[in-house]
Amino acid sequence: MINEISKLNNKNVLVIGDIILDHYINIIPNKISQEAPILVFNLGSEYNSLGGCANVCKYLSSFNINVDIIGVIGKDNNSKIVKKLLNDSHINMDYLIEKDNIKTTTKNRFFSEDNKQVLRVDDEENNIEYTDEVLKILNKNNKEYDLIIISDYKKGVISEKVFNEIINKYNHTKIICDPKNNKYYKDMFLLKPNKKELEYIIGNINDNNIIEYKNENNIDNLLLTLGKDGMKLYDKDNNIHTINSINNTVYDVTGAGDCVLSYLSLGILLNLDLIDSCKLSNYAASKKVSKFGTQLVSLEEVIDYFNDKLIDRNNIGIFFKILHNNKTIVFTNGCYDIIHSGHIHLLKEAKKLGDILVLGLNSDDSIKRLKGNNRPILNEKERINILKSIEYIDYIVVFDEDTPLNIIKEIKPDYLVKGSDYKDKKVVGSDFVIKNGGALVLIDLVEGKSTTNIINKIKEINNE
Repeated sequence: MINEISKLNNKNVLVIGDIILDHYINIIPNKISQEAPILVFNLGSEYNSLGGCANVCKYLSSFNINVDIIGVIGKDNNSKIVKKLLNDSHINMDYLIEKDNIKTTTKNRFFSEDNKQVLRVDDEENNIEYTDEVLKILNKNNKEYDLIIISDYKKGVISEKVFNEIINKYNHTKIICDPKNNKYYKDMFLLKPNKKELEYIIGNINDNNIIEYKNENNIDNLLLTLGKDGMKLYDKDNNIHTINSINNTVYDVTGAGDCVLSYLSLGILLNLDLIDSCKLSNYAASKKVSKFGTQLVSLEEVIDYFNDKLIDRNNIGIFFKILHNNKTIVFTNGCYDIIHSGHIHLLKEAKKLGDILVLGLNSDDSIKRLKGNNRPILNEKERINILKSIEYIDYIVVFDEDTPLNIIKEIKPDYLVKGSDYKDKKVVGSDFVIKNGGALVLIDLVEGKSTTNIINKIKEINNE
């Protein structure tokens, strides 16, 4: 389990937005109707799930975060279902607004036996604003929060007046907003529109227009979600970061935006770099679209992504800041072209120094630049497969640079390990590690054991 998650039980988050009940009805084809040329279906199973801002609350609560919700429901049968689901997810309902004579927003989704959505019927109020009710609740609530989340589905909870009150009331708190088709968003830590929403707000989308809009409206960061094309983050310094989508079968996009918002919030509350928070949410979304309906993407599923010994270079920051925070990290690196007993000895001794041993592995191209076109003897894939089987290694990171300095700076190991042949040499990254409170450790080599010696011996045999 992620170490840092246990610390989130002292984090308080307020989610303000539109509550939706997602009602799923399985329909089974039976026969052709005698009344018209249509199929007759039998009703199968039914179930309910929280949607809209309530779905975000459900995610956050599953992360062990204390969550308050401000939203509106009616006083009908569906509102009873919503309240039970909120209670089951341990979401604080002290600021829930219940109104007579309105419908609780409900999306009825009919799905086939293979879980494909066939029909959606929405049951909701139209063109109603709850500004006065929401402002009254906001004025009543004097709690301090670590994060404010606005989840706007344009169902009447978030009006311009309400939005401005949130911004003014919580101006010392990070505010992130998942917008709808409105143009009053400003003065916040992060805005997370999709392409269609941002086009509505600013018209033609290009990098210059987006940065200009962001700056003019005092929005520190803007995360543009692009579906199958990934994400683009425009940060507070107007740098642009492209986050590619993770290839996955798109089964159902329902709730994908809520998933992104929730995991993005998790990263922010864990004090990840914003780009790492975006990468985390991007991966979670890739899992979400492979699921039916508004099923949660659990932390366990996200952790599973990182359980392979080979770490995706792009996710190093997420990996070590979340999964292995407060553990002693040991780092060593090399080509590991032909594995021999000297390698095993060094790895065994390195592992004794800490909890996690990370091996930085030179890529094929990196080895060619360092050792010539005849190397490596074993290609990258072969070397990785062999190294994965060595019990002392916890993780492998492949780097294409000539040195592992960038990886060392990202991982911030407690110990940097090299062989004793580096006794009178400068070890790349040692200054950084020592400056950050770590240590350089040189391990005695096994005499006569090296890849070069093995290659030379083979050449001698071939020449006999």
